Amino acid sequence: MNHLRGLSSHLPAIVPFIDKVRSGGLSYEVQSPLVSARVFDPMGGALRSYAGLISSTLSCSGSDVIGSLALSNKMSASGKAASKSASMVIAASSDCPVFTRKFIAPSLSESVVKDCSEPSVSVGRKIAIVTGASGRLGCPLLKRLKDAGYTVIGIERSRSADFGDHVILKADLSDKVEVEGVLDFIEKTYGTREIATVVHSAGKYGLEYSPILSEYRSANVETTRNLLNAFEKKGFKVGQFILFSSQTVYASASPGGLLLEGDSTREDYVYPQTKMEAERLLPYAPINTVIIRVPSVYSDDCMNDGIAKTIDLVTRQDVLARMYPGDQHENGWSYMHLDDFTRAILCVVDERERLAEENPHAIFHIGEEGCTSQYAIQQAVSQALGRGGFISISIPLFVGVLGAEFMDKMTGGRAPVHAWMVWALGRGAIDTSLFKGKFPKYKLEHSILDTIPTMVQAAKDNPQAFLDFHRIRDVEGFVKGLKGEDESSKGPRIEEIA
Repeated sequence: MNHLRGLSSHLPAIVPFIDKVRSGGLSYEVQSPLVSARVFDPMGGALRSYAGLISSTLSCSGSDVIGSLALSNKMSASGKAASKSASMVIAASSDCPVFTRKFIAPSLSESVVKDCSEPSVSVGRKIAIVTGASGRLGCPLLKRLKDAGYTVIGIERSRSADFGDHVILKADLSDKVEVEGVLDFIEKTYGTREIATVVHSAGKYGLEYSPILSEYRSANVETTRNLLNAFEKKGFKVGQFILFSSQTVYASASPGGLLLEGDSTREDYVYPQTKMEAERLLPYAPINTVIIRVPSVYSDDCMNDGIAKTIDLVTRQDVLARMYPGDQHENGWSYMHLDDFTRAILCVVDERERLAEENPHAIFHIGEEGCTSQYAIQQAVSQALGRGGFISISIPLFVGVLGAEFMDKMTGGRAPVHAWMVWALGRGAIDTSLFKGKFPKYKLEHSILDTIPTMVQAAKDNPQAFLDFHRIRDVEGFVKGLKGEDESSKGPRIEEIA
């Protein structure tokens, strides 16, 4: 109960208030490791004021506070009860849920709740909202914006987490009532309806055998629609709304060609289809918007499932790594280091007023110029392992699709590569001249091929954690591969996949 130490200083202010309105439906409970204040208001009356009072009591700025404010509003209509909830978490200091070189999983710390009297609002600082706050992109961006002087509010759907002195609102953005509740909470707590920027990074991307359209549409489209509608309905003044889309929306570039923002798109599988549906909402929004078509982002520790799979297969010299569906020299993706990515987004945020004047509904793709082929990545991995070159061949795309489908049938849909992934392969080479023209001072500081040796070293340092983080199962085979034991003759092992 160390994390509840010092809570007694807050209870005198909370308990009398609770006792006073208990008959109206308010109850209070303490939960470890979170301090939880739960409001039950059957009449839907003073719910917002309860929220403002308790949040001000439990929160403080720059201190190690763990607090959770959960609001449950039970409303009756025609004899039926409906329940909606949203919760705020003010967490103790820690890193993002992003693995370091030692791959230590973050968790709620045994922090001490310190005495404080000031609310967690930085007066005079512009407010930035980041959705998907615990994600691989959202959390580092949240920290980048805070360091740049913004008061940052994160929104997270599935869980609360430990993010330092950021404010994290837990809410399901696919539920319009919860979205409106979040905005009510922000207005009550911060005393304003002015938001400098909203970065909508929340969404769904999965590697499942058969993606379900309704799930992707809910996560990628309805969340965007609900946010835009709620800002307008609640009268919020939003300086900029940034949507994270994807470069997978592009149709393949011609051999040797580069893609521009206005080039043809594709919607022949679920993910790019729902991203394009979300993009089409923005030109109708009454606020300034920016679409960022995100490249394949990586870090020094990899944090990129596709590259991690390549490192695994090349390390084990697996036969799957020796066959590439399509042109392995022409096809590939644009990559971008996480640090370069968050710096680029900060440029867009800081220059929001200028961008709005030039184009109120802008689209950018960002990343390393052109594309890096799978062949080049395999060679870089092999060289980082001290093996020299890696032999692989190109096979017809339809052969790869049929092979992936066969593997899925054999494994019950648990093959490492599914048919739709093979079908999605192409040349995703981008021309970044538009972004460079708007932000001439911005420069990339990393490249994928220069970073791969660092990724491989991270995998060597802790193979188990590296594979666990990237959801790869065959630890034994990977370790043997690191020792130089050739597994290429064994082929793909169905029992390991299953």
